[in-house]
Amino acid sequence: FQDHPESDWKLSDEKFWKNISDIKVPSCDPSILSYRLSLQRSIIGYPLHSRMTSNQYMNLENDMRAVLSNCSFYPLGTIHQLKGLLKKSPSGEEALRKYFLHIDDNDDDGIKDEQTQFFIASGGSNFWPLGRSTWAAPREGFNSIQIRINQIDHLEIIRNFSPSEPLLAVIQEILSFLNEIEQKLKTLDGNLTYLKTMNIGTGLRITGVMEVPNSVNFKMIRVAEVADSFSLRINGKGGNHLSEADNRIEISNRITFGIGEADILFQFFEGLKNLISLKQSLEVDHVRFSLKT
Repeated sequence: FQDHPESDWKLSDEKFWKNISDIKVPSCDPSILSYRLSLQRSIIGYPLHSRMTSNQYMNLENDMRAVLSNCSFYPLGTIHQLKGLLKKSPSGEEALRKYFLHIDDNDDDGIKDEQTQFFIASGGSNFWPLGRSTWAAPREGFNSIQIRINQIDHLEIIRNFSPSEPLLAVIQEILSFLNEIEQKLKTLDGNLTYLKTMNIGTGLRITGVMEVPNSVNFKMIRVAEVADSFSLRINGKGGNHLSEADNRIEISNRITFGIGEADILFQFFEGLKNLISLKQSLEVDHVRFSLKT
């Protein structure tokens, strides 16, 4: 059985910060639209979603909301309760789209995507929408932050950021939020304390949204080879919940177990740089082909 390294996701770990500062983040390529960094944690005293009762969902939601209301960052955002948003209204629809899992979304064939199917089959949507809330602080552009309660896991901190924003500052903000929460409510960061298999190990996910021109066929063997080399997952045009017509793809880390947080981020950005180079070469090839014809 593969060992998992001890987490280096700590404000006090100087080696971690040195490794993070050495990562080269692609910031000048216009095809990179945004990044999303998320960190999952389980709360001590509560089982995984598949074993939680309706009362436990409500109790954990109340515990988390009480903790957040006493955090220094709380006044910067707004808490949204899923149960209260299900009524049809423009503001409710917008909040549902921005701040909660889309477990009711179907693809073009009316079939739920693979990750959604697994989430539901694992008991992640038990008693939905009971016990689910999101604290969110919208900011200008892509630079928003959310804290989700009882969605993918007990606790999820999501930081959206633009390519021009320093990765170091993004991570420091996430960890400062997490540390303040952990002073009031103990979390469990074990290798197997996550519901979704894609979070086992570190609970860390990094995603980039890339725009791909219609003229470029990005679903090619070379793309798969680059993605495999750097343990990346490419969710076809539009990602899981973006329109196909948007001509965007989502790129994320595929492996979270047996690898540390700094290495996950390093692999992701190295792989992304290679994908950018490949996209540029495909664009050049397309222009050459067009000129010949």
